[in-house]
Amino acid sequence: MALLDHQPPSVFEDTLRLAEVPSNLNATRESSGSRSLEQGLRIIPLRLRGFTRLFIFGSLIYMTFAFGGVHAANYLSFQALLFGLLAVYLMMCPTALYNGVVAPLKIGGTSRSPNGPVLSRSIAVFLAGLCIYPALQLALFSLRREAHPVLGFATAPLDRAAFFEQWITLVAFAAWFILLSSFVKDSPRRARIMFRVLALLTFAVSITALMHWFYDNGKLFWVFAPDYMFLSNRARWPFVNSNHLAHFLLPGIFILTGWLTINAQEIGRQIKDAASRDRRKFSNLIISSELQSRVIASAFLFAALGAALLCLFSSLSRGGWFGAAGGGIALLWLSAARRGEQDAGEPQQTLHLKRSKHHRQSGSRSSHGADALLGVLSRSRMVVKPLIVLMLCTFIYLFFNERGSDLFAERLDYGLLHSKDDMRWVMFADSLRMFWDHPVLGVGLGGWATSYPLYMERLLSGINPVYLHSDPLQLLCETGILGGLLMLGLVASVLAGVWRALPRVQDNLRIKLVSLASGLIALSIASFFDFSFHIPAIALSAGAYLALTAFYVERAWLTKLR
Repeated sequence: MALLDHQPPSVFEDTLRLAEVPSNLNATRESSGSRSLEQGLRIIPLRLRGFTRLFIFGSLIYMTFAFGGVHAANYLSFQALLFGLLAVYLMMCPTALYNGVVAPLKIGGTSRSPNGPVLSRSIAVFLAGLCIYPALQLALFSLRREAHPVLGFATAPLDRAAFFEQWITLVAFAAWFILLSSFVKDSPRRARIMFRVLALLTFAVSITALMHWFYDNGKLFWVFAPDYMFLSNRARWPFVNSNHLAHFLLPGIFILTGWLTINAQEIGRQIKDAASRDRRKFSNLIISSELQSRVIASAFLFAALGAALLCLFSSLSRGGWFGAAGGGIALLWLSAARRGEQDAGEPQQTLHLKRSKHHRQSGSRSSHGADALLGVLSRSRMVVKPLIVLMLCTFIYLFFNERGSDLFAERLDYGLLHSKDDMRWVMFADSLRMFWDHPVLGVGLGGWATSYPLYMERLLSGINPVYLHSDPLQLLCETGILGGLLMLGLVASVLAGVWRALPRVQDNLRIKLVSLASGLIALSIASFFDFSFHIPAIALSAGAYLALTAFYVERAWLTKLR
């Protein structure tokens, strides 16, 4: 049946379907207890599900390699398709949107803890506030009168074209998050697929940038050119700006780190389990295709992580380096924080298995070589971190010993000698004066570029900046304290959700949650030094990381039904 031939249910029928979901789930649990917990509700129709998958992954890939999606034809087409797809969802399966944003996460055979948060709902509320507030801001600006040297009093200045452009961008980001959250929560196994797609996209972008770094003629793939062409000694493709390349890679680097850690732990767990049981099982494991596949995958992930790190260094982006340092600190802190804690009255999620008498006997008959291997595995944890540090130092040495040394030295000299006179610091100081003149409401969404010439230093006369090189500061100038509080609430809700979920997750789920949170922290730090979120590809990937973080936080609060 074609997608458009699907008959949209009435509001009454859809309400009945929503009410029948719990009973259907209970019947399913009773009839087939062996069904995978990863199936989810699967409310989205099959054809619509396939089109949504194509749209999500196609948009992430295309917008990234189309110069970051900065051309109007690209991001306007994306917005039109996004709003059209959400309209189809509202007609055909509004329950999927409700379950994806408002309702708690539901997976077969599990139930949400009564104290568990619905992080997707909190994020949607703050995003809705950021979309509604500018409309109120526009109304207040229309009523406010200011002194004018010729007209006496006039309406407060506001660039309406820039206002509506930025407002539609905010609405599109909120719609993108709603679509991603609904799609993932409808069938949770898609979260794992999206996690891997984002990691592989990071690798593909890194390889593209490194290829062009050694030979750049100003064109992407030596064929396509942006609006203007120039040669650069810094890695930058498929983004025209090197800083935007580094900021796009930041969350993906932490995703690759998490995926590599999961694979390494699975390899160690399989070897340890086989070696502790019997000699024959251990021998079969060594030659098994599953273990070999994991080893090959780990080698690939290690190479991908190395390529992404090399690309981050070769971008020579100081904001990217600051973000990577902040994200790395967050990764180490969150990995060790709140481990082993548990809220009072909450059941543990860990499943404890008793070893049978036969297994205990077979374990006692293990070979001396297997016992020795167990000892090596237990002691290897002590050398893993020093080994990683040694490998990173070797990597940095090789980088500095080749072409990277001259480029990095030039960048460092510039940072030490000219950072004080850098144009960005002057723009930051001018923008702070703009904020203090309009602290409550700001100068209006999209109004920074219009208002900045009134506060510009004379030394900068002749330039016409469109964006301030600091997304948080520009948002504060345009929306004032009220808009800043909404953004602060969004960040605080995500951090609080991750912090509360950490004691409840272990092993792979904890690694994914920590890597996602660290990547978002790194990107947020980098955004203080550039207009990262004004690049469509970075905004789209940030929405995907945000939706995955919300999903894994909510999944941490699921417990098995008794």
